[in-house]
Amino acid sequence: MPTVKIQISDEHFNNLKTIFGKDMTADFASAALEEWIAWLDSSRRVMSTTELETERIYTIYRDILTDSIPSAGSIGQIFNLPLGRSQYVVRNLKYKYSKFFRGRKTVLITQALENGKWSDDRNTCTIEISVECREVLDKTIKGLKADGKIKSEVQGNVVFDNIRYELGSGHHEKLLEEFKNMQNQ
Repeated sequence: MPTVKIQISDEHFNNLKTIFGKDMTADFASAALEEWIAWLDSSRRVMSTTELETERIYTIYRDILTDSIPSAGSIGQIFNLPLGRSQYVVRNLKYKYSKFFRGRKTVLITQALENGKWSDDRNTCTIEISVECREVLDKTIKGLKADGKIKSEVQGNVVFDNIRYELGSGHHEKLLEEFKNMQNQ
């Protein structure tokens, strides 16, 4: 694979580092170069500025911000877009990339379950997920209860920007198994 060397201004370098908390210059340069090559070889031509903006934001979340889900709040904060515009972009992303959203939520919930904090007696496990993942986890819990795989439903509680669940060992085990199965589909 060829290596490309680029130079950017200190201002742009520092802006990226400020926004993302670490040096992500190479990741953004790679995404930008891929976009330009796709445009040059006609494999991807957008029809509007909105489509270009949506594609760029999707690429950044798919390839660079791999531990988060696009939301109006995060898009507004990261890309300095007004709330209404951010909401519009999220709707476009959800329409065009619904499989991406489902997959990303499944991965993030699985990670939360794998990294849950167990009580000293190992009877309960506490996990926190983003608000965007709540619906998927709640539907899965209801489905497992309806199938008789768990005996009771668990409700999450809002804690700042996250949802906290206190899971019994049976809930945790079944949920982790279910989400690992979802990832493998």
